[in-house]
Amino acid sequence: GFRLPGLGATPIDAWQLTGTHLAERYQLVVMIALGESVLRVGLTWQQTRHGSVPVDAAFVIGFLTTASMWAAYFVGAAERGAVRVARAGSDGARIGRSAYAYGHALMVAGVIVVAVGVHIAIIHPDRIASAADAVALLGGPALYLAGLALYKRAAQVSSSEWLLVAITVLALLAAVAAIGVSRLALLACATAVLLGLVVVVRPLSERGDAAA
Repeated sequence: GFRLPGLGATPIDAWQLTGTHLAERYQLVVMIALGESVLRVGLTWQQTRHGSVPVDAAFVIGFLTTASMWAAYFVGAAERGAVRVARAGSDGARIGRSAYAYGHALMVAGVIVVAVGVHIAIIHPDRIASAADAVALLGGPALYLAGLALYKRAAQVSSSEWLLVAITVLALLAAVAAIGVSRLALLACATAVLLGLVVVVRPLSERGDAAA
């Protein structure tokens, strides 16, 4: 794993991991990224013409976006993953590589792109979204959900199929962006997908996993 030019790779069986410590550290990385995102959203709102309805709406929706990403991971999934990797024994290194090193890297990248999308939506909420805007507003949440899906699949904490459905919906929303919608409307659509996952789909999915 993690091959370096001239140095080769360390056999994954030689990795020595403490599962609980590993999970806790990666959870902190995601939490820091989300916290910085909230600070960035607040700073952008404070420096823009706050007091106008579209700007304030973009601020509130942007905060809900970040809160939804937090809930999708930290409400249940993070704790179950920590238990899973701690009990994995010799298989813990493989779980650590896929679920944490790779999955969490995608999640943090998604948070960063989402912060960019919310930033541009607050600055000019009424502006028609360009292709680059759509990449930030829709691609950020999709990237985050892809990392979360990889984490859940590798750590075997719950089904990831609904996450893949949500990513598909976000991809379909790109067609809506192509016909010309505002940045604020596109942000609201992406946030609705994330909120739907957290408020409706996740509880139903967890009930199904418990029954199984």
